[in-house]
Amino acid sequence: MIQKENFMRLAEEQKENVIDAMMQAKYKGFTSKAGVVIDVPAGYSVRAATVLTCEEQHETVKKIFVILEESNDFIDKFDINTVMEWLDQLKQAKQLDPERDDFWLITTEKLTFEAYDIARGNINIMDVDTFLEGAKKYYEKSRELRDILRHYQIIQ
Repeated sequence: MIQKENFMRLAEEQKENVIDAMMQAKYKGFTSKAGVVIDVPAGYSVRAATVLTCEEQHETVKKIFVILEESNDFIDKFDINTVMEWLDQLKQAKQLDPERDDFWLITTEKLTFEAYDIARGNINIMDVDTFLEGAKKYYEKSRELRDILRHYQIIQ
């Protein structure tokens, strides 16, 4: 149903819009912003495909950062230690609270889904295939997701 080849041909901003729509379908009630660039103290910028935020009474309850590997040229390898470095940089930039927030990394490399708990937040690492497979679960439930997948001709 959801064609990886069609997804991979999209421009960066279009991929971010698809990721944003899928994450909004998964996390109802969160506000989101696609294509967020965050400057970190180490001297590079992290481009988040989307950042979702849940707030109650002007207090952030949870943020979810979704990073698309191909959008960040500083990523030359990744393992859990490297990902922890990125989290530390986002924390130093006062963007991420590891006691509260989640961090997702979507890679073009073939690997199995991995999840790590960090206090009340967690780290999720997955490949594009796994991400698109997960999008199938929300396809029928989210009109916005269906519309954007049709608009970018990702579904058949």
